[in-house]
Amino acid sequence: MAVGTWNFKIVRGTTFRRTLQLVDEAGTPIDLTGALPKMRITPSGAAEFDLTIGNSKLTLLDQTSLSTRGMFTMHLSDEETETYSWSRANYWLNIDYANGDEIAYLEGVITVRPLGRANS
Repeated sequence: MAVGTWNFKIVRGTTFRRTLQLVDEAGTPIDLTGALPKMRITPSGAAEFDLTIGNSKLTLLDQTSLSTRGMFTMHLSDEETETYSWSRANYWLNIDYANGDEIAYLEGVITVRPLGRANS
């Protein structure tokens, strides 16, 4: 499976919440039952950090329902994004499965812009 690319923006000082759905090449949602997603964020000029289920930054949706299979939510509070002194970071998203497999699904760039500035 090819690694997908998704770039996104965060507005500093605001809540960031996005729900994503991972699908295979045929468009079928990927069953994440028992899986542990991990997003590693590597900002320019700041320490890298992870978003995981363990730190409550990623949440799996109900994998038994066809409408939410393959879905998870990313959440960063406004207090957290307020502390971001960086404006650009690379990231990757891997899924660790119970059988020991670790599969890369997404990578891209995160841009952080100040509150109140026009889209740029």
